[in-house]
Amino acid sequence: MSKEHKIKGETRVWITGLGLSAGLIMTLSILGLIFYYGLSVFWPKDVVTVNVPEELAIRDKKGTSTSFWGIEVKRVEQQIPGRSKEEKPISVQYYTANRDAYGNSFIFVKESQLNISEQLDPNVMIMERESESRAIVKPLKIVVDGKEIEASAANFIEEFDNAIQHAADKRHAAEELVGGILLDIANEIKNLKVVIHKKQLAEQDTSAEEAQMKELKARADENAKKVNDLYEEKDKDSLTVQVNPNGMTYEMPIGEVIRYNFPNQLGTMSRLSLFFENVYEYVTAYPREANTEGGIFPAIIGTLVMTIVMCIPVTFFGVITAIYLHEYAKDSLVTRAVRIAINNLAGVPSIVFGAFGLGFFIYFIGSNIDDFFFKDWKLATGEPIFGTGGLLWASLTLALMTLPVVIVSTEEALSSVPHGLREGAMGCGATKWQSIWTVILPSATPGIITGMILAMARGAGEVAPLMLVGVVKLAPSLPVNATYPFVHIDQKFMHLGFHIYDLGFQSPDSEAAKPMVYATTLFLILTVTGLNLAGIIIRQRLKKRFATGAF
Repeated sequence: MSKEHKIKGETRVWITGLGLSAGLIMTLSILGLIFYYGLSVFWPKDVVTVNVPEELAIRDKKGTSTSFWGIEVKRVEQQIPGRSKEEKPISVQYYTANRDAYGNSFIFVKESQLNISEQLDPNVMIMERESESRAIVKPLKIVVDGKEIEASAANFIEEFDNAIQHAADKRHAAEELVGGILLDIANEIKNLKVVIHKKQLAEQDTSAEEAQMKELKARADENAKKVNDLYEEKDKDSLTVQVNPNGMTYEMPIGEVIRYNFPNQLGTMSRLSLFFENVYEYVTAYPREANTEGGIFPAIIGTLVMTIVMCIPVTFFGVITAIYLHEYAKDSLVTRAVRIAINNLAGVPSIVFGAFGLGFFIYFIGSNIDDFFFKDWKLATGEPIFGTGGLLWASLTLALMTLPVVIVSTEEALSSVPHGLREGAMGCGATKWQSIWTVILPSATPGIITGMILAMARGAGEVAPLMLVGVVKLAPSLPVNATYPFVHIDQKFMHLGFHIYDLGFQSPDSEAAKPMVYATTLFLILTVTGLNLAGIIIRQRLKKRFATGAF
């Protein structure tokens, strides 16, 4: 194109297009990275036999070993100044599992010092265990009801599976006792302590309650003994395994085994089936081993419940504030100051909201609620109800943080309602409030939901304020369960965002936790996306119903 005919500003258009492309590439790249590493965690990989020189022998409980079974994780090029790319040595990281035997789950070995067996051992097994890290072993024999069965026996797998299922049944029975009868007894004891405390203050006789307390404690001891018996029954059968190719063996209870597979025997379809099974297990299971094993089910539920509870106050207060500012407030100095304050509120660091929630909601409001309504409970049990972090205070803190988003989007939605609708409602004899309630608000609802979606997107991924107002590493129970009142707003909860932080920075084995960080991040993105899609679907249906709205 000639200089005379060149469109003015065309260069700037290309620059903005380049900026958009760069932003899209970066966004898609980070999503692709998270999806790749997040999903690769669940794909079963081959286990190779690695031999190393004597000077690199791995220390274990019974000495040293020059061979181990492992899964290749990555190759790292060592940065040595003055050497070309071809001359730089490469270190290979292997996942060896068996942290209880080796003291670590990973090992780095220089590629030049490796001697990898070409033949894959089909009898190598990967086990998930209840109270330890995963194990890469070769089964040798099991002892079930005093009967010894060698791994070479034809019925070994069948007997092994039956023993694992028997142990799982005992484990579940023990967990039901702990989470059912024993929990109910513990709650009854706490309630009885409150009754005794009240009677003692009134100088009344408490002999009946003390007798009942004694009976409850006897029931608790009886059921605790049942739990111990179930765990002993769970661990009565044993499994003997070979930990490395050098022949190191040890014995473990079969009750420790949760799942197992033989990765070197799997075909493509078997790997695909195991992949989906691993994903399902991760989503539906409870965490184990300091959150580095097991699943994220409590964290998913906690994130969903907190986000939904947060939407109630943020939508309510955001909408009524926007209605007042847009429909009733005059354009005065005070109104302009309020608008500036709302806009500036969106730029306050999230940790400041957490500190405010801790000081105002928990220490001030929560403590006063306990003093006025649950004073006897607090004095009798020593446990605050609302004077500590919980789901309610976390939701209110995040609602306060996301309030400006809802206010601004609601004001824009109210502005988009055609004046003809307002005038028509007023012409029909409606009052101002009647026209707002019956005509303007329904038409502005899609825009209000837009603000709610933005609030959910920001609130669901926050971590810093939650660390101060209710989130925990491991919650004893879900905030939503079958016990009345079903949604327990006073309970502490788990959250996917905090789970990521805990895995990445607080885990005892950071290397083992790294894949779980990607997997949890992936499911946090999917959870937030699912919440947003639900809001978008509702908004689209409302847009069709109120086609006159601009949103």
